[in-house]
Amino acid sequence: MRKFATALTTAFALSLSACGGGEEGSLKGEPVAEVKAPEGQQWVDTVSVTEEGGYLIGNPDAPIKLTEYASYTCPGCGKFSTDASEELDSSYINSGKVSLEYRNFIRDPLDLAAAVAIRCGTKESFYPLSKQFFESQIEILTQAQQLDQGVNQRISAADPLDRPGIYAEALGLYEYFGQRGIARDQLQACLSDKENLQKLADMVEGYSKKYDIQGTPTFFVNGNKLNTVGWNDVKKLLQDAGAR
Repeated sequence: MRKFATALTTAFALSLSACGGGEEGSLKGEPVAEVKAPEGQQWVDTVSVTEEGGYLIGNPDAPIKLTEYASYTCPGCGKFSTDASEELDSSYINSGKVSLEYRNFIRDPLDLAAAVAIRCGTKESFYPLSKQFFESQIEILTQAQQLDQGVNQRISAADPLDRPGIYAEALGLYEYFGQRGIARDQLQACLSDKENLQKLADMVEGYSKKYDIQGTPTFFVNGNKLNTVGWNDVKKLLQDAGAR
């Protein structure tokens, strides 16, 4: 748990870093056909939990697979979500051509608190809650940076796995998520589940070693690591792969 032993301000600085360098490889492909969702459904509402611990949104058999490693306290991740969500959902995921797998890459205790809270809901609520949190990100990060000295001292002195719960209380996250369908006692239970918190923290090390993830956001398309963090560039590469 040493990853969460540093001060939150340091974690904020780290979260500004972009993904590690990567090669797009060959993403040139023929246009792929649209795949209709089951009757009465949209692909963007179809969610499954993957073996890697991520959440896959969209057609599970989509020929073009976008994977995002992201942190809820990463400003670049927030910008990508804001810039991409509407078009990514309507033109790409709902076409059945592209799926999005979101993998939490935890950077700090507040990020862990948000990840636990969002995962505390149903799998269907994961993606909407993630997008809503990113919409609120600047306000929440500003509040975190303005916490008084006593709260910061309490956080620093606490066991690393207790810090997310302290942030949740100090920043009003119980009320924030309560307004979005996650009751206080439900969230308290999730934040008290140290085995699960440790599992989420350990996922970061696993992703780092297996996929050479060095920062957030980091993207892959069909297993090819992208050397970009902006929606317009990612969109072009999805089109190159056949989503056109």
